Amino acid sequence: MEELLESCHVAHSRADRDRYVKILEKNVKPGKMGQFAKQAVSPINIFKNPYDYGSILHYSAFAFSKNETFLRTIDTLKPADIGQRYFLSHLDVAKIKHFYQCAEVKDASCTFDFDLCDWTQDYKLVLEDRQSFTLNDSFSDDFDFLKLNSSTLFTEYTPIKDHTTGFECEIFTDASIQAD
Repeated sequence: MEELLESCHVAHSRADRDRYVKILEKNVKPGKMGQFAKQAVSPINIFKNPYDYGSILHYSAFAFSKNETFLRTIDTLKPADIGQRYFLSHLDVAKIKHFYQCAEVKDASCTFDFDLCDWTQDYKLVLEDRQSFTLNDSFSDDFDFLKLNSSTLFTEYTPIKDHTTGFECEIFTDASIQAD
């Protein structure tokens, strides 16, 4: 995700960042201050987005620290959590949409509980009795997936436990198989 934002010219460090965070230079590893260089004004920032503490691009408070256990390199000038790497923030999405001149998009949330959320593949896995399965082979792509829940078939590659109650569904893909 970081690379996607960087390709859209969304910078790690805005030109006006000193209004929102303070970089503690004395705590930064030698040779790493360049990671905190302020960027020139980007075409993405001219539409006046607020500062995005929650951006997937925002460094953590201990990024490039001489001692990542207790030496902070970034202080926020207002209380805020920084450095999350789990999802795009709403402002990250807005910046991407602005860059690509996108209209409003549909809700992208999907649980896979009732359908495949527009996912398609060339072969189907048919689960019978929640244990056995039949493959109808038609392998013309290199990417396949399974729709699972915790009572479904398990192999050495499928998760034994997940974050759901066991009744929700999930999509499983096997990253251990390299496509040709």
